[in-house]
Amino acid sequence: MGGSQSVFDEQELDDYQENPFKDRITKVFSSQGDGSMTFEDFLDMMSVFSDSAPKNVKVEYAFRIYDFDEDDIISSKDLKEVVNRLTVPSESGCKVFLSAG
Repeated sequence: MGGSQSVFDEQELDDYQENPFKDRITKVFSSQGDGSMTFEDFLDMMSVFSDSAPKNVKVEYAFRIYDFDEDDIISSKDLKEVVNRLTVPSESGCKVFLSAG
């Protein structure tokens, strides 16, 4: 019964820590909706991220992660947020800004 084994390997943990959407991921999978996760929430998240999860389930959660304002629409504002999170700021601290037009 000695040691415990992590669900993630070290590289996967590093990747998660650097994930620009980690706050959205934890909020979407949190049963409280505040980003705090129970063990059940964690298991649900792992189930959705598994290779065997149905694509429609993966799509539903991906949509919720990218719907930053939670209005059930991926708007230009949401896409701007995605691009800004994926774009590494330059030394001047500039981010990408998209216009809706």
